[in-house]
Amino acid sequence: MIFFRICKLQVVLLAMVVLLLQTNSLRADSGKIPEKIVIGYMTVPNPLTVAKELGWVEKTLGIPVKWVKYESGRHVLNAIPAKEVDLTHIGSTPCAAGIANGLPIEVVWVSAVIADGEALVVSKKAGIEELADLAGQKVATPFQSTSHYALKIALKLSNVEESRMEIINMDPDQMLAAWEKDEIQAGYVWNPNLTRMVETGGKILLSSKELALRGFPTADLFVARKDFAEKYPTVVSGVVKDLSRAADLCRSDPAKASTAVAKGLGITPEKALKEMAGMIFLTTAEQKVGLYIGKLQWEFGLYTLLKDSADFLEKEGVIEKSPPWPAFRRAINPGFIEELYRKLKRPKY
Repeated sequence: MIFFRICKLQVVLLAMVVLLLQTNSLRADSGKIPEKIVIGYMTVPNPLTVAKELGWVEKTLGIPVKWVKYESGRHVLNAIPAKEVDLTHIGSTPCAAGIANGLPIEVVWVSAVIADGEALVVSKKAGIEELADLAGQKVATPFQSTSHYALKIALKLSNVEESRMEIINMDPDQMLAAWEKDEIQAGYVWNPNLTRMVETGGKILLSSKELALRGFPTADLFVARKDFAEKYPTVVSGVVKDLSRAADLCRSDPAKASTAVAKGLGITPEKALKEMAGMIFLTTAEQKVGLYIGKLQWEFGLYTLLKDSADFLEKEGVIEKSPPWPAFRRAINPGFIEELYRKLKRPKY
């Protein structure tokens, strides 16, 4: 954690993905394709939403794709061992908890680094000006999510005891409904519901970007069930290619990408564009090499973030035990990004 606490945000961004340079390699491609696949998603403004709404994955793979919506990471943690989903979006915090509990997954892509797109919103009527003012208030957040982790970190950094307030486990849609009925005074959540809460009498007290600057970053990840990735590496490669393409579109033509995000989130393209600005999307080249800061020491990689998150969750009693470093290294497979990067760098004749 010392590294993260002394580095600037740009260092943190690429440090989180540098493990994708490491020793794991893409398995020999069997070329097998299943009859259909199941992909888990959340209503968030990220490249997966773009690829989903533009129908890219179905075109790339040539097979039906069942898209299953999850409200938060804790639901994903139940779906994976039950084999209800093959590939899925998940936040870094629930991902760390899953790895710590032996969940058979592989991280294959970093969808986004969370910045202002996830934050603590408070009611203007409640007179809350700082974290200490949350005393006696009802604060909602989805448990075992990046928002839950960020809330706990923020309170700890400010020396504010959780016992001074009532922290309630609510999925984003439940939170919005409770907010509109004045049943809660604050909530730590992500877009689009974050924006909706701000628009209906709320204000931002702090964001995940501020916590990242203090050395506690969070991210949205894309993972595959380990057995699925072993059996169908061609499928995983195809989806990663579409995620890379979508990330490029978000960066090069955000206005065009926002149209797809707007459709997926049920908002206007203007709002989608604003919400996308709260996330930091990384290209394949940035995930493969240290574009912003050059070559990094390998030990400051994504698995460090996951390990640090699990250590924190253990101390907070959320998980029983944070396993040693190798468990997190084994849960990250850079082979798919390595393969895609090689293809992107090939000269065209």
